[in-house]
Amino acid sequence: MSSPSRPMFFILSIIIMIIFLGGWNVISNNGYFGVRSLHFNLRSSNFSPKEVDKRDWIHSYKPTPNDIDTWIVPNIPDHLRNADQTDPELIRHIRQFWIIPPFEGPISLQRHKNTFPVPGMDFSQSRQPTIINQLLFNKTEGFYVECGAADGEYHSNSLFYELYHHWDGILIEANPLYFKTILRKKRRVFMLNACLSPTRRATVLNFTQNGISGGLTDLIPDEQGMFYKHKKKPIEIQCFPLYSILSALEIKKVDYFSLDIEGAEVEVLQTIPLNETIINVLSVEKRIMNNNEGTSKKIDDIMRVLKPFGYRMERIVQLDVIVSRLPRI
Repeated sequence: MSSPSRPMFFILSIIIMIIFLGGWNVISNNGYFGVRSLHFNLRSSNFSPKEVDKRDWIHSYKPTPNDIDTWIVPNIPDHLRNADQTDPELIRHIRQFWIIPPFEGPISLQRHKNTFPVPGMDFSQSRQPTIINQLLFNKTEGFYVECGAADGEYHSNSLFYELYHHWDGILIEANPLYFKTILRKKRRVFMLNACLSPTRRATVLNFTQNGISGGLTDLIPDEQGMFYKHKKKPIEIQCFPLYSILSALEIKKVDYFSLDIEGAEVEVLQTIPLNETIINVLSVEKRIMNNNEGTSKKIDDIMRVLKPFGYRMERIVQLDVIVSRLPRI
C-alpha cells in the first residue's frame, strides 16, 4: 500500500503547485502589487522578513488608458482623515486604495517623444540628477521619492534614474490635473495623488492650483503667490505624512528624496523620523521668489532640521539646496 501511494502523492503535489502558480499569475494580473513589489523591496534591502497578508497588497482600482480622464481619488473613512502617521489602519488604507502600482511596458513620454531615448538625458530644471548621481557614485537599482512630480516629465528630477539606472520609486503629486498626466506617461514606478502632510497626521488642506507653482494655500510664501494665491479658488486635497506612505510600501531606505512643493518643505521635513527612516540624499526647494533674505532663512531652516541627523550641504543650485549624509570619499 505504501509504494503506490508515493506516486499518487507526487502527482497531487505537482497539481497543487500548478494551481498555485496559475492562481498567483491571475492575482498579479488583476490588481495585486504582486511579484514586482515584493521583488523591489527585497532587492533594495528594505523588506523586513515577515509574513505579509497578500490581501494588504490588493489595489482597488488601477486606471487604464481609456478611463484616466474619469479617474478620481479614493474616499477615505472619516476616522482616518486625521489619523497619526503610525496608525496601522491608515498605512493599510494608503497601501490598498491610494498608491497606484507601476505600469508595465514602454513608458509614454510626451514632451520628449522626438528626442527620447537620449542616453543619460537629464530632464531636470537645474541638473539635480547629474549632481546627485555623483554623490551616489552612479548607483543603480535604488529607490527615490519625488514629491511635486508635476506632469511626471517636465523638469522631472526622477526620470533620469528610472530610465537609465533602473530605480524604483514613487511619484507624489497633489494636483489632480497633473496626476492624470502622470498616469498617461505610464511611468514604471508607484504613483500617489495626494499632498505630503506638514504635520505627523493625515489631514485635508486647501491646495491652490497654478501649474508648477501650485501648493498648499496657507504655506505658499506671499512673495511667490502674490499674483495668484488669493485670486484662485483652492480645492481640498488629502494629505498623508511621508512616513505613512513609506510604511505602506515597506520602505525604510530612500536613496534620493526630491522635495519641491512650493512652500511647505521645512514643515514636511520636520515630520520625518530621520532616526528611523534613512534618506541618503535630498534636493529641497529653497527659493522664495523676490525675497533673497527669505531664501537665506529657508536654507538655514532646512539645515536646522537636517544637520542634527548628520546631513551636510553639498551644493546650492538654481532653486534647490542639495543635502547628503553619505560619507565623502
